Amino acid sequence: MILKSKTVLPICALFFLLASAACQAQPKTTTNVAPEMGARAPEIALQQLENGQVGKAVKLSELRGRPTIINFWATWCRPCREEFPVLDEAYRAYRESDQLQVIGVNIQDGSSPEKIQAFVGETGILFPIWLTGPEDFSVEKTYNIRALPTTVFIDRNGVIQQIRIGGPLTREYLQEQLKKIL
Repeated sequence: MILKSKTVLPICALFFLLASAACQAQPKTTTNVAPEMGARAPEIALQQLENGQVGKAVKLSELRGRPTIINFWATWCRPCREEFPVLDEAYRAYRESDQLQVIGVNIQDGSSPEKIQAFVGETGILFPIWLTGPEDFSVEKTYNIRALPTTVFIDRNGVIQQIRIGGPLTREYLQEQLKKIL
């Protein structure tokens, strides 16, 4: 019995040392850090929805110099649908002067561009819709999207002024945020 405990102890110690060395050799994983208010909005590059088809490539950086609202949404999201008229009203009010850009980014959907276009047609919105691929979660990771809708308000310098998780947005809330970014 004494002989067994004398050999078991060194073996356990050796196993512990090897296990701890292996853990230290593993690359450290980093967690996504959500964009914060006051930070520059992370770049996203997607495809724009055009007549039910995947259209031209678009980048957020192309909008720099113009205040921008990014609304992350999905066709199955009821609050997303409910806030679309408020967002579209703001888009229509400023689109001629090009003082504000409103972008809808369709995520977590899996719907075809044709189905997304049908949904957009039902809602009557005019603001541009950007598409993620069916298996592309990079935008969700970049913006750390945890709930829909999520709306990000960006000023003309590309700095995030507000992040709203959940909805639907009200006209009053939207007007408050427009004062911060216009």
